[in-house]
Amino acid sequence: MIPFTAVERLVAETRHATLEAVDAEHFDVYTGALFDRLAPLEARFLAEHLGAAPTEA
Repeated sequence: MIPFTAVERLVAETRHATLEAVDAEHFDVYTGALFDRLAPLEARFLAEHLGAAPTEA
């Protein structure tokens, strides 16, 4: 595993990086309440940096 401090340092040095820390296992983000919380954040990030508007499913 990568030390979290290394991730924080990389995010601080990267122009278009966003860090959202969650207390979860790797696959926990793909279902349930955690997915519901993170999916809009990812969609917004992609829309901002790729120029695409998020759509409703």
